[in-house]
Amino acid sequence: RHCLVLFLLLNCVSLFRAEDLSANKVKLIDYSPQTGNYLFRGNEPLNASNEFAYDQLTSYFQMIAQENNLTFPNPYWLVDINFLNELSGQERQAIEIEKKFFRENRESGQFVHWMLMGTPFEDPILYNKSQKLVQLLSMKI
Repeated sequence: RHCLVLFLLLNCVSLFRAEDLSANKVKLIDYSPQTGNYLFRGNEPLNASNEFAYDQLTSYFQMIAQENNLTFPNPYWLVDINFLNELSGQERQAIEIEKKFFRENRESGQFVHWMLMGTPFEDPILYNKSQKLVQLLSMKI
């Protein structure tokens, strides 16, 4: 029996290259003791070599489960839900890397792409609050 693990990629559109997979950004959102299913979120699951970081991601899942007094299953079925914008060249490349991994490793899980367009603003990290407010107020709707 396989446990279902959903991994939501929550990576903001950015003008810069996305960070490599980071343990600090992978979080346990929910766990069902009835089904044994987990829901995690995290940043782009790629390593420095621009490969899907399956083993690294699995080790983070195991570590986080242990920190929450849970036993992470082995084997497990990964559903990688990606919200990146395929209209962006850089993000399209990341999407293709993830698709390729699951095409070549069908026994590991599946890739799901639900593109979110976000807002018409630049990355919010680039602006302070007053600049964002002025920009919002000055927009013609």
